Amino acid sequence: MRLTRIVASAMAALVTAGALATMTSSPAAAQPQPPYPPQPPVLTLSDSTVVVGTDVTLFGRFYGPNEVVNIVFTPQAVAAGAAERASVRQDTGATIAMVPVAYPPSGPPALTAVTNAAGEFQLTFRADWKGTWLITATGQESGLSATTVLTVVPRQLPVTGSSMGTQIGVGAGLLALGVLLVMLTVVRRRRGGVRVGTA
Repeated sequence: MRLTRIVASAMAALVTAGALATMTSSPAAAQPQPPYPPQPPVLTLSDSTVVVGTDVTLFGRFYGPNEVVNIVFTPQAVAAGAAERASVRQDTGATIAMVPVAYPPSGPPALTAVTNAAGEFQLTFRADWKGTWLITATGQESGLSATTVLTVVPRQLPVTGSSMGTQIGVGAGLLALGVLLVMLTVVRRRRGGVRVGTA
């Protein structure tokens, strides 16, 4: 009977301790859940049209947390205008259409970025490839993908001064010489120094 009281007392003590621990502990903080349905990823650029050699920053949002993102550049085709088309007649008399074809420009290598805990990344690269590029960023684990377009234009040639000054000076000098010769001819004719048609 004594053993039964000891066991009952121990059980009562454990139940009381468990009840006190449950009542005094604070409830677990609720973790914020991601929005459902999840937002599609967004890809933006610091500037969508840049000069060759300019640094560009690519921003990505709404990817998976701490995810590797593969970034691929695809050249965009530029359609040849109707004015650029021509036709050629072959020896057989058949006419064939001729359209100028440009080789696709060589582009940047594939890049990778890693998102932070919020699913965002930022990647800066140098735009050394002329043309219009479709940039596609795809998350390796989530499979989420977004695109944006970058246009890289050639650098303008520097202006180092006018090369027309010499040409204008020579032209003005020749014009003045021509006017002088015409005036001398008119003066000589009035004085009677030159007789035309006299034998």
